[in-house]
Amino acid sequence: MKNKIVIFLIIFSLLGSISLSFFSVKVCAVNLTGQITDMLEGGSDSAGLGTPASPQMIIIKIITTVLAVTGAIFLALIVYGGLVYVNSRGEEEQVKKAQKIVVAAIVGLAIILFSYSITLFVGGQRF
Repeated sequence: MKNKIVIFLIIFSLLGSISLSFFSVKVCAVNLTGQITDMLEGGSDSAGLGTPASPQMIIIKIITTVLAVTGAIFLALIVYGGLVYVNSRGEEEQVKKAQKIVVAAIVGLAIILFSYSITLFVGGQRF
């Protein structure tokens, strides 16, 4: 009987110490995460970078930048199509070529503007 009580106490103390160690690890992990976040924010502030951005905001900024550059390319295509039209001097083939360029550039620009508005809507940014 005495051996059973000793074994019970050993098992109970082992289980209790294991459960307490898991609890303390969780508390330490929470504190460590908060400390790391505070250090990162402090480092970015002292470096003049401001607060760190979320990955979602970084992706949205990349997408809007790519859409802005693509929109500028389509605007340049509209100007190019206009120059081809002006320099066509009435040649039917050049006029049709210029019209195709301008129509395709306007359709592309409309798609880019629609994509840009969807990106801003999903990203939650306001004008």
